[in-house]
Amino acid sequence: YKRQVSTQSTGHTHTHSATMSRLELIRANHEEAERFQAGLVKLMHATPVTPKVRADQAHLAVAYLDRIAKCGETLKTLYADEDGEKAAEAARIGSDEPFGAFYEQLRELRDVARRAPRVVGDLDNVLTGAMTQEVRFSGDERYGRCLDVHDAHERYVELKRASSTGTFHAPDYSFFVSQLGVFDDGMWRSCARDKYTEHVGLLREYLCDFIRRAHPLYDLAGKLTEIEADFAGRYESG
Repeated sequence: YKRQVSTQSTGHTHTHSATMSRLELIRANHEEAERFQAGLVKLMHATPVTPKVRADQAHLAVAYLDRIAKCGETLKTLYADEDGEKAAEAARIGSDEPFGAFYEQLRELRDVARRAPRVVGDLDNVLTGAMTQEVRFSGDERYGRCLDVHDAHERYVELKRASSTGTFHAPDYSFFVSQLGVFDDGMWRSCARDKYTEHVGLLREYLCDFIRRAHPLYDLAGKLTEIEADFAGRYESG
């Protein structure tokens, strides 16, 4: 199976920011962030009816979060006002001749509206425009419901066969899946140590990739950092 879903933002919508006033940019970014926040709430309250819809919904939520985060980064820069333009604009508006500044800004806004009539990001554009990055699931993965570790199972069977000194009984697939979280210390200590280490590394790579595809909202990086810190502590203490 394959589906077309992007986990990336479709890009910032304020393409004419150079001609917009700083205060108008701030307002537009706040409005865009609020629109995507409301859309995200609505999306997360929707009940997915199929595994495919559930996976699509999760990746679309990531796209919404990317847009909200990008607005936040833009607002942080605008409020920092390193070049002083926002403060100067506010001062002009609050001057003794506010009407001159008002009409000047009105002319600028009309010019912007003429060239870019839709400034604030549109949820429908993200929904349709985000469908660009191909995310694949194998048939056995069933759109993220199940693991597909057949390749890992075949590698493990060959390693067990190579390290076996007596009658060899190949572990079946279901047993292998049930033991995924169990480190085979005996095999690691045998002559197949390097190959077993490679096998575990490939298995870890697959599992991380599966989580990113099936559960894009899960904080995988944070969990891996937590596990590595726990391992480092245990290793240091012997």
